[in-house]
Amino acid sequence: MTEQDDSGPSAATVPAVSTKRKARRKRVFKGARLGFGGASTIDCIVKDISASGARIRLSTITPITGPLQLLLSDKERLDAEIIRQTGVELGLRFTSDQRPSMAPPPEVIEQVLTELESPWLSEVLSLLERADAYQEPDVHEAAAQLREAYDRLKVVVEGHVTTF
Repeated sequence: MTEQDDSGPSAATVPAVSTKRKARRKRVFKGARLGFGGASTIDCIVKDISASGARIRLSTITPITGPLQLLLSDKERLDAEIIRQTGVELGLRFTSDQRPSMAPPPEVIEQVLTELESPWLSEVLSLLERADAYQEPDVHEAAAQLREAYDRLKVVVEGHVTTF
């Protein structure tokens, strides 16, 4: 089983923006197991992985439904769902916030979106609305412009980082 490192110029990753995926993928060829239906598991090969999903290959066409777990050889368990199946190849989306240990590091734009999704600015603006200074026209107008600019920036950044 081999894994290609993401640190050098020959790293095998696909940029998030060009493929319209939420996160960069890293090509791997690593044995794993797919757990489904309670205690059932089957062998699979992880062909590529990202923070949000993986592409796997089964040895035979197997009908699988419902929630499942990707069980990596290092004992890591990732809850997932099937988003695509073509023959023996499956596209998985991870359903928990757990980041796979072998996923490539996030792009800067992914980090920006994560920060924009945190509620800190909304909380600050809500707190400001309760302050006496908010009644002053300049403060009120600046706060409204900031909220509008923040909302617009979030939409634009989300357009560059779409889901897996």
